[in-house]
Amino acid sequence: MATYVPNATQTTEPLESQTVESAALEFRTLKARVNALDAAVAADDLTDLRVPETSIAVLPAIASRAGKVLGFDAGGNPAMVDVAGATDPSLRSDLAASSGANLVRYLPAGTGAVATDVQTKFRQTVSVFDFMTPAQIADVQANTALLNVTAAIQSALTAANKVYFPAGTYLCDTVSVKANQFIHGDGKSSIIKQNSTTGASYGTFYADSGSASAFLTGITIRDIQLLGQVATLGFSEFQHLIGLNGVDGVLIDNVWVTGFRGDGIYLGSSPSAGVERHNRNVVITNCVIDGVNNDNRNGISIIDGDGILIEHNVFKNCTRSNMPGAIDVEPNGDLFPIVRNINIVNNTFTNIGGSAGIISFAIGANTFTVPPENYSVVGNTFVGATRPMMVLVPQAVDRGVPLNLVIANNTYSGAGRPFEFARSSLGYVDGVTITGNTFTYGAAAVLAFTNTATCINTVIANNVFRSASGGLALNGNASFITVSNNVFVGNPAINFGVGGGVTSNIAFQNNMINGAGTITSTGTDAGSTNSFLNNTLTNATTVSFRAWRNDFNGTVVQGVAPTTFNTTTLPDSFPTGVFTAILNGDTGVPAGIGSTQGVLTTYRLAGTSGYERFTYQTFVHSNNTLKLGSTFIRRRANASNTWTVWYELAGV
Repeated sequence: MATYVPNATQTTEPLESQTVESAALEFRTLKARVNALDAAVAADDLTDLRVPETSIAVLPAIASRAGKVLGFDAGGNPAMVDVAGATDPSLRSDLAASSGANLVRYLPAGTGAVATDVQTKFRQTVSVFDFMTPAQIADVQANTALLNVTAAIQSALTAANKVYFPAGTYLCDTVSVKANQFIHGDGKSSIIKQNSTTGASYGTFYADSGSASAFLTGITIRDIQLLGQVATLGFSEFQHLIGLNGVDGVLIDNVWVTGFRGDGIYLGSSPSAGVERHNRNVVITNCVIDGVNNDNRNGISIIDGDGILIEHNVFKNCTRSNMPGAIDVEPNGDLFPIVRNINIVNNTFTNIGGSAGIISFAIGANTFTVPPENYSVVGNTFVGATRPMMVLVPQAVDRGVPLNLVIANNTYSGAGRPFEFARSSLGYVDGVTITGNTFTYGAAAVLAFTNTATCINTVIANNVFRSASGGLALNGNASFITVSNNVFVGNPAINFGVGGGVTSNIAFQNNMINGAGTITSTGTDAGSTNSFLNNTLTNATTVSFRAWRNDFNGTVVQGVAPTTFNTTTLPDSFPTGVFTAILNGDTGVPAGIGSTQGVLTTYRLAGTSGYERFTYQTFVHSNNTLKLGSTFIRRRANASNTWTVWYELAGV
């Protein structure tokens, strides 16, 4: 074993002798500890700030460090900072304030997004619960509606554009809706129950632009129910659920309009008489408009509207017996209302009462500043009807602008009339197209209801009329009426001028009549401008239709030959065209043929006054033996309105 010997020059006490092995072991242990310490320091370097030892100043005193965090001042020396912030010691209290959210910035995702603050962002939409007491919220959620929450709802509508109604029942008086208001809820379970309204024609939701030239734009009401109390409080004509006056760009979508006492939806000029407002570009869609007990005014009233679309709605149980109907377009007695560009499309009507039509256009006698025009009733379904599908009360006189009313692709079934035009004695109907409809009904459709009303420029084509007791009637004056390609089934009575009106230019062509009905024209017109061509009739159909231009010899199976021209009618009495008459006992036929029965056909060419001579007649007699096969012809004389003699075209 080796022994450690101190240096000979050492003057202190020698160390205790050690073995080499134990010294080496102690050294290795020390080295391992040093290495471990170095590794720990290296790891801390990743997260710690390292500065030269000479740049570290003394930390502030203990008292100044309490409740603060370590920071650095402008000189880089340690400094204690309030936890609320380095530059605003009051930030914590500011953030805790009711306006604190406006200190926090918000940037939406997406290119072009504009930064705002959190408070502004959150206030873009509010819940009405944000403005209610706990007791009011509990009342709403329990659907008891014992507490009036009008003030809270109005506060919400005033505070934000977008207002949300959570499910529940809200007892509410009139609240005002502003421009760009977006009102929505949880569908049918968010119920605004009408308590009372500010006044007549205001509505629970009410909007008024304030002047004739101003508009409240961008209003949306959707996914909510407005509930009137007609079942308990009864009828009140001017207690509406929604009243809009002076609006533009409105959407009412997926709204339940229920139990209204007056109108469900009212598009007005103003609650005050004679005050001018205008409504335009209003869409009412996917709504259920339910009067509950037929003790209301109208589902929708349009006093003023330009560009109105009523589409995909359900109307049911509307209107008491002395009010108009489900939809009533009826301007008040002023000249300023605008009622045009109104489209009623793909709706369903069930159990509708009233005194007029399910849909009424009661334009009236006023001479409006802007003429009414452009209406369509298309693709609707009318079930179990007792009233006419549509009633039109037009203007009294010709304004020079046709209505341009289109009634197309509707299905109507019930005991009422399909349509009824010109109820007033001076009604003037101009420009109607009725096409592609299926009518199953109990009373005749009427074009001019009174004998002094007028209907012109009307086309009735490609419809199916099914009726056991009525067909189509025109009681008053009529001109340029086309009835073509229709099917009349049952017991169709088709009458023109039945009330004694003046009729002309009536074209009854290519129709099919299947039933024991009648076709007559009894107006004061002689039939010179009428036509009756290519119709298919059954043996039971009786025809007495005055039309010089006709093919009775091919289409009339039985009945009276309804013509008022014969061999004595002068050439210039005929309009342009081909005219056929069946004669019996006319002594003006060619002599010596043994018969006064036959077919008289008149041909008049179009042209100027120099071509009247190209008016001529042919006569084919019905004698089976004498002059068999011969046809007789004559023409207008060259210089006078008279006929030449008959010339025979001898047969073989």
